[in-house]
Amino acid sequence: MIKLMENEITSPNPGKIEQDSSIFKDEYSIRSYEVDLKGNVTIQTLCQFMQETASKHAHTLGLGLDHLFEENLTWVLSRLLVSIDTFPKWGDTITVHTWPTGVDHLFALRDFLITDKADVVIGKATSAWLVIDLTKRRPHRVKPFIDRIHSLTDKRVLKAKLGKLPSMEHPDYIKVLSVRYSDLDRNSHVNSIEYVEWLLESIPFELRKKYNPVELEINFLSEAMYGDEISNRLKKDDSPAPSFMHSLVRKEDGQELCRARTVWLTDNKRDYSKR
Repeated sequence: MIKLMENEITSPNPGKIEQDSSIFKDEYSIRSYEVDLKGNVTIQTLCQFMQETASKHAHTLGLGLDHLFEENLTWVLSRLLVSIDTFPKWGDTITVHTWPTGVDHLFALRDFLITDKADVVIGKATSAWLVIDLTKRRPHRVKPFIDRIHSLTDKRVLKAKLGKLPSMEHPDYIKVLSVRYSDLDRNSHVNSIEYVEWLLESIPFELRKKYNPVELEINFLSEAMYGDEISNRLKKDDSPAPSFMHSLVRKEDGQELCRARTVWLTDNKRDYSKR
């Protein structure tokens, strides 16, 4: 299970977070079509909110998609780690806070906090992004772009490092799907949120009715394009809580597109006192 950073954000519910000029925030209200059959907001919706807030922040910093397109470049989400303490319900208002935290080799790092209307932290995430050359389809040096940011903070929310997830052998379940037009984003490939939805779709229905996906970790490995057929693969691991490894593979050439790990718990709030 994910461990928290031992810094100023050491509790899952620290109360009001400190104001910081380097932190960008955006408010969202949970709509009826963004909750599941238990009435909880879906984790893919929370990922959408984080992606939207990151995009808005990048734009205000002069590093948004439109700015990078002018240089024949684009942002691509490469790794993501999400930990949810409490799932909001329909009608709840939440705030997503985000800030860039620096560079790790070719990755630009960005963290997130999700708070409820009382400013209590209910979710955390950390992410790693690549700048991609649109012609060569290869990573571009990211440090020159991060150097343009005048206000950076090294405040991190999760101790776990964004590393490579292991490959999957002998999946327990395989489901084939096809990429639709509605799955594509402005980069003309499948949006990262669609990957999340596909991965969750492989979880057995009876488990999803009872459990909540409290941890989600993803490595995005390659692009999926319109018309591709994708093998959605699932394997249960040996963790005490229900936990699964996931893999998306393009059928045509066997290219792995994505690896992921999910952890599921029954209660809406997680007990950190035993950790």
